[in-house]
Amino acid sequence: MHDLQGDTLNLLARVPVLKNLVKIPLLSAMGFQYRQIVLSLEFFMNQLIKRLGIVLFGLGLLAEPHSAILAEGDSYRLSIGDRIVVELHGQGDLATTQEIDSRGSVRLKYVGIVSLEGLNLREAEQVIEREYVEQEYLRAPDASVRIDQYSSKPVVVRGAVNKPGLVELDRFPNGLDIFNVIAMAGGLSDVAKESDIQVVRTDPDGKASVFSVDMSAKGLKRKVAGKERFIVMPHDIIEVSETTF
Repeated sequence: MHDLQGDTLNLLARVPVLKNLVKIPLLSAMGFQYRQIVLSLEFFMNQLIKRLGIVLFGLGLLAEPHSAILAEGDSYRLSIGDRIVVELHGQGDLATTQEIDSRGSVRLKYVGIVSLEGLNLREAEQVIEREYVEQEYLRAPDASVRIDQYSSKPVVVRGAVNKPGLVELDRFPNGLDIFNVIAMAGGLSDVAKESDIQVVRTDPDGKASVFSVDMSAKGLKRKVAGKERFIVMPHDIIEVSETTF
């Protein structure tokens, strides 16, 4: 009985909303019936969570793993225009706040220009530490780098959405799933042509490419199955046309 009660309390701890509703009757149940109640409740909650996750995923309210909010230290890559704070432990005079310039670099006291574009924060710290060691200013530097302000990485969303305009992808330099981007623009309007959404992307050489994306129910089914997904990149332009009746 002690183990059964422990199982119940562990389950209830994971589902706080139901705690007060089921704690007393469950603890008073006995034997086989008690175990069946516990298993049934756990099965019900697992199914509910699974279905809710799919619904949120389809609505763009639940991001895919690759487009979840990035862990700054390991995933976010520094880019031109990011403002960063650089500190070295025990060396207050070396602390600085700078914007990464057009060359992808910052200028640090005593070591000069250091290129940081494309590095994550941990890599940037290692590069800075190496510079101070190689230039024989510090023997064992302990650098810290953090984001003070992200550079602007806008996406333009036009046409049949509820909030047309700019969507900021400053925390997603590697792109974000189009379902999430459209959700950030208020979602598709009632007259949107869901099956044919155009995304215009211009490469560094000025060449424009146009992609067609299906956000209809059929397209959503493929997305949930993991068979197809389109990643919107910073500076893309999304055109959502209206359905013609």
